[in-house]
Amino acid sequence: MSLTPLGTLRGGRYRVLSRLRAGGTGVVWRALDTRDDRLMALKAVPLASGGAEAVEHEAEAVARVQHPGALRVDAAFTEGDHGFVVMEMAACSLADLVDAHGPLPAGVAVRVGRELCAVLANAHAAGVVHRDVKPSNVLVLRDGQVRLGDWGIARVHAGGHGTTRTGAFLGTLPFMAPEQRRDARDVRPATDVYALAATLAWMRTGRAPGELYVPEVGAGLRSALGDTLAGVVLEAGQHDPQRRPASAAGLEVRLATCGAPCAPPEEAQAWLRERCEGLVPDEGAAGLPVASADGGVLRGGGAPPPQEQGKEDRAWAARAVRAR
Repeated sequence: MSLTPLGTLRGGRYRVLSRLRAGGTGVVWRALDTRDDRLMALKAVPLASGGAEAVEHEAEAVARVQHPGALRVDAAFTEGDHGFVVMEMAACSLADLVDAHGPLPAGVAVRVGRELCAVLANAHAAGVVHRDVKPSNVLVLRDGQVRLGDWGIARVHAGGHGTTRTGAFLGTLPFMAPEQRRDARDVRPATDVYALAATLAWMRTGRAPGELYVPEVGAGLRSALGDTLAGVVLEAGQHDPQRRPASAAGLEVRLATCGAPCAPPEEAQAWLRERCEGLVPDEGAAGLPVASADGGVLRGGGAPPPQEQGKEDRAWAARAVRAR
């Protein structure tokens, strides 16, 4: 059974409304929880691609992390020819935000970096390595809070299970540590530290930094980030994982004590909230419909304001049910 057409009810309660994005392990859709009348993100992974194991694995990884900064997973189930993960809804990703507004101010970038460190520190203590920390997996809620999402390829140790086949290539190259490039099974907390350092450099420059351990890249980052913050990033980006901070907890200490500016949490949250307004990451340009308040259909470039989105999605769901 295909996931579409729009308006399909999944899991007995989640009405598919519009496509948000394609992720590393599946396609993510906006859905309406018809029992609680709230918008959720619904990830669909084909069973032919290991969907049943993948959704169970992602739910297990998030449950082990036990931190509010990990994108919340409310349910995982299989139905038809897909596995599904139900997650809290975000307004945009850091990738969306920087594409629209440019690099983050230094203080906001450091605050976001420290918040991500806190999430990953819990993960590392629980035996979980994310393996795909990057800007598009750093999500911003409508109130400006930051969440780390897409735990679908996380490596779970300490009695859990992994998802990596022998020779499998998992991750995203510009943010991937050297040991992970060689073998996706050869990961440890310091692997996430490298990816977070590359993400932090990206937050300040708006572009992938290149291999952090290459001298020419280091010189460019010192010019772009300043010696203080660049020093932390380059230490975390060493080629040898033994020379990086051993876990995200160690990187957070370095960010907290290096002297780089760090915005107060409320200030950073307000900055992110203001710039996420109006950023609705539907793939409307691909011809996927998004409902408008007057009953019509908006396409690429015509997404409604965030404050209207819930009302319009419920209207679209009602029209879709009547049309079936």
